[in-house]
Amino acid sequence: MTHCESLLEAEFWAMRGRKYVAKKHYNIAIVVSARGGFIHCAALANERYGEFLLNDMKDREEAGFKLKEAANLYREWGAQAKADQVSAKYGYLWDSSSQYPSGILVPTLFE
Repeated sequence: MTHCESLLEAEFWAMRGRKYVAKKHYNIAIVVSARGGFIHCAALANERYGEFLLNDMKDREEAGFKLKEAANLYREWGAQAKADQVSAKYGYLWDSSSQYPSGILVPTLFE
């Protein structure tokens, strides 16, 4: 299965509420993208997985890790504006100096 197929599978299962199946496919997409040298795809997979973890799984800690990784990968790929966008939107998850209200719903890519 390719990295693109894995990411689509993850989104498919996430939309159907099969959270643990979705988690498996997000992780596969991230690993396969990174191993294949597809930095931009690894960045997108980390971003989507982070949003899923935040909004569906309510796991702020792991979401913050994945979203920070997405920003770092976007930056490594040369997409500074996208990295800045992810950091501005989700930086409160990894920046202890910023205060963000708990329980707020964060919009996702498909809203």
